[in-house]
Amino acid sequence: MPGHRVTLHRDVFDRADSNPASGPYTSGSAYSGSGFADAQIVGQKMRGTSTTTDNAMVLLAPTQGNPIARNQFITIVIGTKGAGSSEFVGILRMAEPFSVTGYFFVAAAGESTSSRITAINAGTPSDLITENATTWLVGDELGAEIETDPLGATTLRLYRNGRQLLAISDATIVSGRLGWDIYNDTAVGNAEIAKITGGELQASPLSFTRTRPAVWRPGRAK
Repeated sequence: MPGHRVTLHRDVFDRADSNPASGPYTSGSAYSGSGFADAQIVGQKMRGTSTTTDNAMVLLAPTQGNPIARNQFITIVIGTKGAGSSEFVGILRMAEPFSVTGYFFVAAAGESTSSRITAINAGTPSDLITENATTWLVGDELGAEIETDPLGATTLRLYRNGRQLLAISDATIVSGRLGWDIYNDTAVGNAEIAKITGGELQASPLSFTRTRPAVWRPGRAK
């Protein structure tokens, strides 16, 4: 059973426009050689700065410089989805700059797949699982989780509005930070994020059901 979510970071971009986006983030352009551009805040939404490459931001740390545990989640609310090819991406276990290594959970429009989970290891992407039966809409929430259980098995899950769409096991990337990525090939304002929320997955507490012990009495059927 998935652990329960503990929110450590939330951003609704309710501040002045900024490029790159203000906040406790590492800009995409800091990932040297990645080709990432920076994301920006315009009109209290997050959008890219380029229509030719991904526009990424990565969370520095959630609270007082403390790192996020390796069991993580992130949610992204789609704020704008216009014409063209769009991607809204939650990133988990993203490496420190300057290595492009992490798990990318993608909600897409105008592409051959509508949802996918991709592992990128030192800049080399590999799609782990995909589907093409979902139409993502403005207001939808993309959810991403990664969880390693006590026996070492790691599961990645992608959600739309709380309903699981994809799940796959992969243990290639063991730790890292939270991030997000946004892209539209027509105009930067055609793909915007309205809200992000992220944090840790913690093990759900065990529950027990008390039962009355059976008592055998002479004469009862066995």
